[in-house]
Amino acid sequence: MSTGVYTKFLANLTKIFAADLHAFPACIAVALSGGADSMALLNLLVRLKEDKLNNLHIHAITVNHNIRPESAEEAQKVGEVISKLPVKHHILDINQKINSKQMERNARELRYKLLLGACEKVGAGDIFMGHHRSDQLETFLLRMLNNSTLFGLRSMKPVSNYPIVSPNLDLKVVRPLLNIDKTEILNYCKNSGLKWFEDRTNFIPGLTKRNYFRSLLRDDKHKLPPALQKSKILDSLAKVESFNRIIDLRMSNIRKRLQEEGADVIDPKTMSLKLFFPADMIGPLNYVALDRYLFLDMYQVSASANYFHEFTKVDDKYSTFIPKITGRKGKSSLIEDIWNGKKPNRFTLLKCQFDVKRSEEGIEMEISRAGEDPRRGFHVLPFDIISGEPMQWLFFDERLFLKFSCIDPDMSGSYRLEIFKDKAHLDMLKKSFARYSGFKKLLNKYHIPVLIRSEKGDASGSSDKIIGFPTLWKYADDVRPGSIVCEMKMKRALL
Repeated sequence: MSTGVYTKFLANLTKIFAADLHAFPACIAVALSGGADSMALLNLLVRLKEDKLNNLHIHAITVNHNIRPESAEEAQKVGEVISKLPVKHHILDINQKINSKQMERNARELRYKLLLGACEKVGAGDIFMGHHRSDQLETFLLRMLNNSTLFGLRSMKPVSNYPIVSPNLDLKVVRPLLNIDKTEILNYCKNSGLKWFEDRTNFIPGLTKRNYFRSLLRDDKHKLPPALQKSKILDSLAKVESFNRIIDLRMSNIRKRLQEEGADVIDPKTMSLKLFFPADMIGPLNYVALDRYLFLDMYQVSASANYFHEFTKVDDKYSTFIPKITGRKGKSSLIEDIWNGKKPNRFTLLKCQFDVKRSEEGIEMEISRAGEDPRRGFHVLPFDIISGEPMQWLFFDERLFLKFSCIDPDMSGSYRLEIFKDKAHLDMLKKSFARYSGFKKLLNKYHIPVLIRSEKGDASGSSDKIIGFPTLWKYADDVRPGSIVCEMKMKRALL
């Protein structure tokens, strides 16, 4: 049996989970498409279980996208192939229609939602994926085409946060094959006698941009200019990785100091973030690190649904890949602009409200949710609460998970969550709270979520009533204490 790939695989795992693998989780999931990459990964994990981790529980999850007529049958065949292995196999079906114009992105989003649900169900905090070096090259070219920053061009990391947030699970994606070539994986599969299935849609160049780059990279010396051939791309990837490691180290030092000095604090009641960057930390060598730190930290406050693709709104000056355009007129660094007095004391960015004070000591800022823009619509989340019945988590305003329960039958009914606005909610506020003036300023300044009970069949909304403000733990005067309970969790910072 081939040992080269297994040796690399073990070496990669020791970097992730420590030398003796003592930090390796007891239960894991594997994204098993049935292709050579994922079948090789599953085989490697089974070898690991048999050699070193006998008590490891492995859940192999196959998603049937229903794009090809034969995909459902193929998913069943994958299960048959691995039926004798010490793993549990799960097949998940995507029943929604996948948008053909954005097939790769749409399929990925639907697949990731199903995989998250499966991991929550089986209790796996880590999901292993078979991405390899060739996938890295494709991703690099795709992101370069989209003018990504040096952080985006880093492509995939051996361990990363799952792209969908969950209140139940801090799920991590583990990719232990990133430094292994596709040819090595194919040889491993052949030498190990593994069976795999080819998805023909992966080899149609015109179907997706990734497919197009995959076809070019197969014979790169004849189809690509020298600067975009594999060896050059790998060299660029190494430089990008080196840059990111330097920034990671700087951010780690920034975080350690701010935590020691109590200068990075989140208030769960107002869902606002207070930061202080001391003057000796601010300067040209640290602008991009501070920008990146701020971006990853304020994620927990932002209501932006497209947050991961918006770093250039914070820094498009020092994070640009192409040196010739770095620093050109029009490009900016947020921390540099604040420090040099080019930003006002109050401004909005990434659906966050910034209140900034600059002094000789440093930069002090409070970051909270920005007010809603009527032109883009308001966040409204309707739901029902039924006395005595369990309720699923709700995700509201791209920031907050909430789960309500009630023991009072009179509190059963239809509800909705909104962001407090004087124009829409002031009259209801006055009716529900006799002493509302004591906290009304908080509602307007921090744009606090408000829980409203609505009467069915009343289109006018005249009988709607504010029940409370869950994050402030304030409920209407006539709501009996304990009759309605709310469990809450904020998004975590990305640091």
